[in-house]
Amino acid sequence: MMKVKEQRTQLRNLSEGEIAKKVHEMQEELFNLRFQAKMGQLANALQLRMVRRNVARAMTILAQKAVQEKPALQKAAKEKPAPRKAAKEKPAPKKQKKEKPAPLKQKKEKPAALTKQAQA
Repeated sequence: MMKVKEQRTQLRNLSEGEIAKKVHEMQEELFNLRFQAKMGQLANALQLRMVRRNVARAMTILAQKAVQEKPALQKAAKEKPAPRKAAKEKPAPKKQKKEKPAPLKQKKEKPAALTKQAQA
């Protein structure tokens, strides 16, 4: 096994395409190790963690190289993000006008003929 510093310097000396190929190989190795772990055949469980971290290191170096080659991206990454627009304040809710109550309906008077029949 290589030490971390040695591995980093070796990765930094490779081109982007070579690093991408290495990342792909390490991801395949990681898949196989996970498969072995699920099947109970993995002898060294720490190897899984080491390969996962190596993949992350290689991907980080790959991203750094991509930024170095494109100075516009590097400049944009260093600039501060645009200030956020202040949220618009909601207007105060309008007070509802009290409606005047509808006038009470007056009872209709029954014709006199009906009232006399009811009394009889």
